[in-house]
Amino acid sequence: MCQTVVLIAVSHYDNLGTGYLSAVLSSAGYRTRIISPFRQNYEIFRTIKSLDPLLIGFSVIFQYHIDIFRDIAGYLRGKGINCHFTAGGHYASLKNRELFELMPDLNSIVRFEGEYSLLELVRCLHKGSDWRQVRSISYIDGG
Repeated sequence: MCQTVVLIAVSHYDNLGTGYLSAVLSSAGYRTRIISPFRQNYEIFRTIKSLDPLLIGFSVIFQYHIDIFRDIAGYLRGKGINCHFTAGGHYASLKNRELFELMPDLNSIVRFEGEYSLLELVRCLHKGSDWRQVRSISYIDGG
């Protein structure tokens, strides 16, 4: 299998959620890499380019860093990173419609307890099956 999933997350808030996500994905055979959003965009891009991930997840647990996540996502898309972008976390779960407006580069949002929803999303992407059938996610469909 050996597909990689990148999680962009603020770690200095004891973000246990990304650890749980990483553990579930790792136990299913996926490699994970957690990257701080406070690195320079070109450093994040270089790392992601070398990893060629199946999915990049943004851990939006608070609204305070949305501008940083939005800028990173836009930068990565502008540099040709075309994998699936998703977000999760408290804010993403409760304000998913607003987050799609604030972060237009997202493909989906994993809502609420995301460990197994994210795993199912990653498996769908890996197999090329319809990821829109995954429970507990939001996405934009025709506006």
